[in-house]
Amino acid sequence: MTGRIKLKAWSDFVAEEVMEWPRGFVWAAKTRVGGLPVAGYDRYLNAEGEMCWRLLGLLPMMTARGPDVSRSAAGRFAGELCWLPGALLSPDVTWGEPEGDWQPLVVKTAVESVPLRFRIDQSGALGFCQIERWGNPDGRAFGHYPFGVATEEGEFDGISVPRRVVAGWGYDGSDHERAMFEAEVTALRFR
Repeated sequence: MTGRIKLKAWSDFVAEEVMEWPRGFVWAAKTRVGGLPVAGYDRYLNAEGEMCWRLLGLLPMMTARGPDVSRSAAGRFAGELCWLPGALLSPDVTWGEPEGDWQPLVVKTAVESVPLRFRIDQSGALGFCQIERWGNPDGRAFGHYPFGVATEEGEFDGISVPRRVVAGWGYDGSDHERAMFEAEVTALRFR
């Protein structure tokens, strides 16, 4: 994928992600901060989350792990299952009754159960995902906060999944100031 991520300012990135249900994901990316290269990863594997980012490939810029990081990463993983549609049929996913064009569901991860809502249009395309995700946006106390992801679908290997996404804490699809991540999936391979 390619896109932009808001650190202190928007920075372009390129990234690759590997996901496997129910084990987790590794998202590795490269960007620039102040003109200098930064590379690293966010991961959630076997119920443990971690972030590790280095400036010039050497100097630690940000590292984090522990229960709060694991809970936040589990929420991200639950929301990203739209890229693994078969996983949404797992016994660990409980589907609620539709509420208009919203479809509530709960994904049971190894860390916690994560409530989500998908907004699905008349053609069956996913247009928005709202996650009650653990985190501390804007330096607030850790807790569950709404995290929104607007999506535009594309087709890979005959399977429709999000091709473009815009995401952020408190993002509802209308207030772009709340967005912190914009990406386009350029290739996707199912195994």
